[in-house]
Amino acid sequence: PPGPAPRWFITNTKMLSRVASTAAKRAAPLAVRQTARSASAVALSGARVVPAAATIPAQQQLLNSAPTRRSLSAAAAEDTDHYLAAYAYEKSCYTDMDFTINEDDTMYNAVQKFSAFKVGSLVVVDGEGNLTGIISERDYITKLALLGKKSKETSIKEVMTTAANLVTGSPDDTVETCMDKMLSRSIRHLPLVDKASGKVVGLLSIKDIIKVLVEEKDAEIKQLSKIALGQDEVV
Repeated sequence: PPGPAPRWFITNTKMLSRVASTAAKRAAPLAVRQTARSASAVALSGARVVPAAATIPAQQQLLNSAPTRRSLSAAAAEDTDHYLAAYAYEKSCYTDMDFTINEDDTMYNAVQKFSAFKVGSLVVVDGEGNLTGIISERDYITKLALLGKKSKETSIKEVMTTAANLVTGSPDDTVETCMDKMLSRSIRHLPLVDKASGKVVGLLSIKDIIKVLVEEKDAEIKQLSKIALGQDEVV
């Protein structure tokens, strides 16, 4: 039987493999990513966040009265090679609901909204729609249920994470940036704030981020596969 391949042959083979891999990576992602609906949005269509009503109706009434799908305006930034937070928000369940609740409302009403829309977090606003904090199912468990407090007698502002301690993102952030922010603080939800107005324009969950990252990687793999099969040219 033939002996092992010479060392010079193995070294040259590895080098050629690395060169081919580098060329494919440089050629593929940009064209693919630009086809996505990446949008550096600056505001919601509709322009403002509507504070939650003082009293939340029953779950079915909540669902029936949900606003029409809210989307971030899709302007500019076609030269980016990354998916943006605005694109992730467009695919999120939070576009189909009013994800805000008034800080003077009760935790009982917040839990009703969690259950009705099957979400785990809501943005807390004041009477003028300004961001004052965020409330989550985890807050209900650790700051209310375990302490024996009653949800109908506890206001949201007693339990929420206040704006001073809140991590936020921007519609212009990449999904990678949003992921880094969430992982660094061990949080599962990230409010999106418009840099110009300071208003909340969206809300992302860790699930939304993961779905878009998987979509991005799948697109890259498909493009690299085409190159490997000779179906696309490396420029």
